[in-house]
Amino acid sequence: SKGIYDEMSEHADQDQHTPLSLAAAKGSHDMFFHLMSKKMHVEWKFGPVTCRKLYLEGIDVPLIRRKQQPSVMEVLVDHERLDIITQGQMKKIFDAKWRKYGQRVFLARFYKAITFTTLLLITSFLHHAGQMVWMAPLALLDFTSVAMYAPDCFRELARLVSHGPSSFWMTKSATLLFERCYALLCAPLCL
Repeated sequence: SKGIYDEMSEHADQDQHTPLSLAAAKGSHDMFFHLMSKKMHVEWKFGPVTCRKLYLEGIDVPLIRRKQQPSVMEVLVDHERLDIITQGQMKKIFDAKWRKYGQRVFLARFYKAITFTTLLLITSFLHHAGQMVWMAPLALLDFTSVAMYAPDCFRELARLVSHGPSSFWMTKSATLLFERCYALLCAPLCL
């Protein structure tokens, strides 16, 4: 039989917060860590040593969204709860996610931005040189810089269409879409 916690742990309020994500949003340390400990399952005990397993459903950001509920990690980041992020199990979860996924994505985006900026700088420098011999390389550089951000821009536009404008503009994806469109328009306008 399920206890009251098991019954209520996945129910959401009108803002789509579960008890755990609400405690994260409000910054209630004691409640957050109490609810986190309830999500851990004891695998085995041997004397004073206990092995616990934590299932990340509802905590980590899912690959495929089935519900509109924000994950605990999203809530902690959106509300800038560094006090909770840097303690206990959440620190381990964020560190593992950074090592396995985030660092790679960050570096890819960083190098892409550096490459785009370099291409933009070279394009504007060659354009101001004013020689016809540079027109073909200019066009190639312009096409390359636009091609770098086009897939990301179209992916964000598709997300806008699928989620609808009202829910889309309330997310960080709206900022990403603006950045992609700005990058797409920036290189041709500089020419």
